[in-house]
Amino acid sequence: YRALGVTTPSANASYAKPIETTISGFRRMTDPDRINVKPERISVFTAQNSADLTSVLKASGLTQERFEEVALINGMTLDDQVEKGMKLKTLVRE
Repeated sequence: YRALGVTTPSANASYAKPIETTISGFRRMTDPDRINVKPERISVFTAQNSADLTSVLKASGLTQERFEEVALINGMTLDDQVEKGMKLKTLVRE
C-alpha cells in the first residue's frame, strides 16, 4: 500500500510532521487472528412464531450480542413485531 498525505501549500509547515508520523507509524500485520479473518455471510431464516424481534432471536439460538446488528440489517428495532413465517437476515461465519 501507499499512503499519501495531502495539505495546502500554506498549511504544509504545520501538517507535514503529523502526517509523516501517522504514515510511518503503520507496522506489518503479524497477528494471525487478524490476518486469517473469515468473512461473514448473510443467512436467511424463518421466524417460527409471532413475537417481538428480541423474542424471535432468542428462540432462534442467536447470541444476544448480535441482536442489535441483526435488527439493523433487517431495518427493524428489537421491539418491532415479527409475524410467524417472516424471513429475517442474520450473519454467519463460514
